Amino acid sequence: MLFKEEKLINNLYEKVIEIKNILGIALIKIKARILEFILFFNNVETYAASLSLYTLSAIVPIIIVILSILVSVPNFKLQVSAIKNIILSNISPANTEVISSYLDQFMNNSKSLGMSAFIYALFASVLFFRNLENISSKLFESKKRTFFDALIVYWALMTLFPIGIGFSLYFSLEFQTILNKSHFANLINFMDFLPYISIWILFFILFKILSNKPLPFASLLLSSLITMIVWSVLKWAFMYYVFFNKAYSTIYGSFSIVMFFILWIYCSWIVVLYGMRLTQGFITNFGGKKDDSIMI
Repeated sequence: MLFKEEKLINNLYEKVIEIKNILGIALIKIKARILEFILFFNNVETYAASLSLYTLSAIVPIIIVILSILVSVPNFKLQVSAIKNIILSNISPANTEVISSYLDQFMNNSKSLGMSAFIYALFASVLFFRNLENISSKLFESKKRTFFDALIVYWALMTLFPIGIGFSLYFSLEFQTILNKSHFANLINFMDFLPYISIWILFFILFKILSNKPLPFASLLLSSLITMIVWSVLKWAFMYYVFFNKAYSTIYGSFSIVMFFILWIYCSWIVVLYGMRLTQGFITNFGGKKDDSIMI
């Protein structure tokens, strides 16, 4: 009887040791995966801070160039104010009117500066896009473009981007007019969904251009969608915080506008860079072979 009990205890002890070893191995694997995850997204915050600094110096010249291109297109002159509001509401969602007035002053002053303003705009934009190119190549683990290739691609993108926004607004308004003529479809306000669709498409195109390599369509579509959702939720939370938290306005006064503006740019870049890295993560962990995926 004692022999059976001793044998049972030994078996139970061996089972406990076996379970402990299994749990230990599982815990080691979990720690390794967590460390791998952290290292995979390493330096994103540092990259976001770097891009935020370059954005502050380049954002005004870039917006001025975009609006100048739109003004030069006859059919888009009436849509310039709407496009400017869309751009500013995404760049500074909490203080759009104040930033808009500052931008108007900058645009008026830039006309009197002449060639010096153009040289500064060109220099600031080149620095910004080169920094973005270097960071993108690291996040997507791809080859960097040459200086002139990157310059052509990004300036073409900056030129075509405002025209694309103008066309999207024009066709969206036309489509909404057609919907309003229908008895049932007039309940659908397409313009409510346009900002989210536009941001999704923008992230999709941005990730594709910045990657500088073929990407699986599904991975690119999903990562850009997740980025759009996270960015939209963050934008709503940021606006809610700014409007209902008056502590910063009380302490810093009008300077709080600048603080929130810089903070929003930094947070936006964090979301965008994580989205870019997420695209590469889908490719690394869930495949992305050319023979079983649609590559674009």
